[in-house]
Formats: sequence, C-alpha cells, structure tokens
Amino acid sequence: MSETAQSIHQEVSGTKYCHDPLVPASEFASALLPTTTVPDSKYIPLAEHGARRAMNSRGTIENHERGILGEYAVADFFGVSDVVDTSLYENGDPGFDLQMGPWTIDVKTAGPCFDQPSLMVNATKNLSADFYVLTQQLSQQHYRIIGYAPSSRVAMAPVRQIGPHPADEVYVLDQYKLNPLHASASDIFAP
Repeated sequence: MSETAQSIHQEVSGTKYCHDPLVPASEFASALLPTTTVPDSKYIPLAEHGARRAMNSRGTIENHERGILGEYAVADFFGVSDVVDTSLYENGDPGFDLQMGPWTIDVKTAGPCFDQPSLMVNATKNLSADFYVLTQQLSQQHYRIIGYAPSSRVAMAPVRQIGPHPADEVYVLDQYKLNPLHASASDIFAP
C-alpha cells in the first residue's frame, strides 16, 4: 500500500485527525478534473435500470438515471466499470455503490445546471461508506468526477434541510472540502 493509501486508511479508521485537503478540488480548473463518457452500449441499460430504481424509492426517474450513470463514471475512472451494482433493493441500497478492495464508496451525482455543486449526503442515515465521491453530469452521457471526502470529514460537515421531507436533511461539503481525484489516486482504493 502506498504512503497516500496508508494515510487515507488511518484517516478512515479514526487513528488520524481529519484535516481538510491541502489542495482541494475547488482549486483545480474544471477542465483538469477527470471526465468519463458513458458509451452507448452501457448508457441505455444503465438508464433503464435507473428508471426501475425510481419505482422502488423516492426521487425522479431522471435523478435515479443520473445517479447510476455517475456510479458508472467513477467505476470507469478506476477501471472497474463492470462492478456497477444493478441490484434493486426494497429499502434502498446498503449505503454504498462500489466496493474497491476493502473500501466502500458512495457516489453522489449533481445535475448539469449547477455551477459549483456541493457533495450532499443524507444526514438521517448512518454513514456506511468509507468514502463519498461527487460527480456531475455535464451532458446526457458525459460526467465529471469532482472529488471525494472520507466519511469522517462528511460527519463533521454542516447539516442543511433541502426539502420538506425528513430525509431531505443532508450533510453539505463544498468543493473546497473535497480531495481531487487524479490518475494516481487509484492506489488509494487498492486492496
């Protein structure tokens, strides 16, 4: 395990105080952040699965489609696009979308209309993922991976009510609180 991966492991396991990133994702020009294009062969089946997810839970079909396509974008970034979970859960997923070695990752995807989207994580449920990744839909099949935060940092974020439903209470992390993902970051999640 690299030195960076060991540092992240210590942070997640609670043996290291959770500092803000030295160079946050907000300091990078959008053009420097990784992007993924979902190929046609994956787009249609994943979008259909997102629509099926919407039948079992709150949220619009569009938001569920966007969510699973964002999950694909992160999995593709790490070279494991075949591990996108297409299971349907009666009471929601287990709190994470991807498993990378010992780490669990929950992906949150913002729509294309936001200029500087924030990472928003449900504050009414346990933080069951090790890391939370923010992606943004740029167009129907094009996604930007903005950055990530360990669950320890998410737990310290301010909480906001973003709608009338009790489940609309979320932790909010602006991009200056997110670590950027870059090509060499894949070793962070290696077993």
